[in-house]
Amino acid sequence: MENEKFVVRPRLERRLLEDLVALHSKVGKDTDTKITRAADIVLLVMGIVMIVDAAVMFALNGVTGTFVLTLLVGAAALVLFAFRRRFAARRMQRNSEKYSQNQTTTVDDDGIRVASGSAEASYRYDAVEAIYRWRGAYVLYVDKVHIIPLPFADFVEGSPDAFPAYITEKTGLPVQTLSDQKNKER
Repeated sequence: MENEKFVVRPRLERRLLEDLVALHSKVGKDTDTKITRAADIVLLVMGIVMIVDAAVMFALNGVTGTFVLTLLVGAAALVLFAFRRRFAARRMQRNSEKYSQNQTTTVDDDGIRVASGSAEASYRYDAVEAIYRWRGAYVLYVDKVHIIPLPFADFVEGSPDAFPAYITEKTGLPVQTLSDQKNKER
């Protein structure tokens, strides 16, 4: 598999961005850092403790300003805990919409390069955290921060069929095919 090269020019259409948001919501837990997991635990515990505290305050003193504030902060913590991953996915979508339409991703023996206009980012294969096959695209999670979509239809060099074996050889990671009950493979 030496000297093989894959070039992809993804059309960053709204559907692709929505698919990436759905994927991130589905597998985001796999790419969470220890800090975000700790923040989740803090939000959950804080929310529960504050709601219980507000209930005790209400039982003892009735409706007071402190009761209302404690109840609101506890509820806000639980909402943030419940929807943090979805908020992060939406933020990713907004950031992705800033990409220009002339983005080119090259995967070869030198690594992974994403070029857009005058900017270029390069990644070594050991930076790849996970590889998914999802809704007609391969999606690379890199450095727990970046997501690189490679839609099958947008390969301009190299075959999408040969890509899984190549990327698995280079990264040592399997390409995980995720089932999608809502949308069958496109």
